[in-house]
Amino acid sequence: MGKLYLVAVPIGNLEEITYLGFRILRDTKVIFCEDTRVTKQLLELLKIWNNQELIKLNQFNEKACVDLVIKRLSETDCALVSDAGYPIISDPGYFLVSDLRKKGINVQVVNGPCAFVHAVVSSGIDSRRIFFASFLTKKYLQRKKEFENFKSILKEATVVYYETKNFILRGLEIIQEVYGDIKIGIGRELSKLNETFYYDNVSNIKEQLVVKGEFVVIIPRQDSIASIEDRSIEEILEVVHKRMINKEGKLRDICKELALEGRFSTKEIYKSYSERYKN
Repeated sequence: MGKLYLVAVPIGNLEEITYLGFRILRDTKVIFCEDTRVTKQLLELLKIWNNQELIKLNQFNEKACVDLVIKRLSETDCALVSDAGYPIISDPGYFLVSDLRKKGINVQVVNGPCAFVHAVVSSGIDSRRIFFASFLTKKYLQRKKEFENFKSILKEATVVYYETKNFILRGLEIIQEVYGDIKIGIGRELSKLNETFYYDNVSNIKEQLVVKGEFVVIIPRQDSIASIEDRSIEEILEVVHKRMINKEGKLRDICKELALEGRFSTKEIYKSYSERYKN
């Protein structure tokens, strides 16, 4: 039985490939990959494309591919790669590797770059304890609940997660809503030509941020996080106004929800909002 190599590939800079990773991808005849086109392009850029057999293995067909992987492993060594970074870290491969381990089939990791590690190491933010949350939900109420759940974690550890360009600004608004205008770090286009790192209050980052590419968000460990209960009526009204602009519900329903979480009544929030914004 052959061995399955889990190969980390570049996240931006082609030279991030390790010598071992280069050799494994050059010499392995069968490579399971998230996107065959992306992997072929990588092999061509590395000048090691030799008509290797590229087989798609993604989140949609991973379970169905297990038998095929085992069949190929009975014939030769194979490799598993994602489009960038490590397989399995926010990418397919977990189910496959778990099944192979149970069957006693040899699996070996070939180390390399990882976006969230890159971001944390370059940030200067306390990283003695880290909670990596991968990708979060893009639904407002669920994202808000996730951030609420992070409050207990942030007392002990720094929270790191991946974010897309389509939700980065909305996500920052929800951070402000749940934690206040805290300082956070954001890495953008890591290891690429336009790599940028931001560390500032959320409000300032929203003004500076170039909304292109991929992002890693770092929320540093917090000794204390302001809750809705500690917010002034002005801060509460800003939250209401943003949610009204984003059409996230009726005014009275939003006021009622915030009233349940804080120290102002539905009537107080509704009246104050109406006086300020509904002239």
